[in-house]
Amino acid sequence: MSEVFVYFKVTQTQAPLVAQAVRAMQGALRSEHPGLSTRLLTRDEEGPHEQATLMEIYAHERGIDAGLQAEISAAATQALKAWPVGQRHVEVFHPLD
Repeated sequence: MSEVFVYFKVTQTQAPLVAQAVRAMQGALRSEHPGLSTRLLTRDEEGPHEQATLMEIYAHERGIDAGLQAEISAAATQALKAWPVGQRHVEVFHPLD
């Protein structure tokens, strides 16, 4: 069962609005895919640019296949088009047997 982790940077001032958009997107995805669990985490970055890193986490009892991963990506593109977010980095992890 694979899990998908997606992280990207936003300004700290934009972070609450971006988080609201991500939570709405995740809620819609959970409605469309029963059994999908989602989380949203943040890490504040210190420095001259005052950025925050947001981390989306997706897991499903049957795993995340390529089709669902593509749906997540498309939903994020739509949900985040109003904000200049940093590049979204996608990582897929599998459990060790």
